Amino acid sequence: MVAAKHFVSILGFALAIITGPAVPGAPITNQLTHPEIWDVHFAANGRDLAIRGAFAPGSIVLVNGAPQKTRQLLTDPTILVVKKGAKKIRRLATAFAIQEPDGAVSPTFVPTSMNTLVTLEDNGAALDLKVGDEVLVLLGGYLSWRIYSLSYDQNILGANQAPGTAIAGYIGSFKVAMAGMTTLSIIGDPLCSQTVPPCPDSPTTFSFSFSII
Repeated sequence: MVAAKHFVSILGFALAIITGPAVPGAPITNQLTHPEIWDVHFAANGRDLAIRGAFAPGSIVLVNGAPQKTRQLLTDPTILVVKKGAKKIRRLATAFAIQEPDGAVSPTFVPTSMNTLVTLEDNGAALDLKVGDEVLVLLGGYLSWRIYSLSYDQNILGANQAPGTAIAGYIGSFKVAMAGMTTLSIIGDPLCSQTVPPCPDSPTTFSFSFSII
């Protein structure tokens, strides 16, 4: 089987952009309230959970009311990671909340579905999926992503579903279409490269491999 490699370009975008369509349920930046959970995902390593939302630094995740070992993602301040949290998911009725350092607790969030989240920390990694699985790629806003440089095999990974409003670092939302192997790649420039004078820092190439069975 020969899969045609698909290059995604956005008409009229001569410059890189750092924002893209948001995940459903996430408000735009100037409307954030916290603590609040927007969505819950499986991390790309298959062991952890990734919780997106608005929260104060030092917050932790509660699963069915119990505090979890939590860290804030270095490459995206809107994501909390629960170490080895995937094994705590017995059913989709699992209840999540965020507790801030001052004791404030978010409303309970019960996901009705969960997909896999790929972040900048996963650069160079690989993931096994099945046809029909969904994956969300969010790389954060610390780099200016050249959306026109986004490359992947659309026949395998499926079309970019691109929902919602703009958030920093949104690359794409995909529903796996067929078996095979593909690598998603995109180039990001340091934000200081857009200043005057620009900094000499080099661009970053993000790549992530998918194996679909």
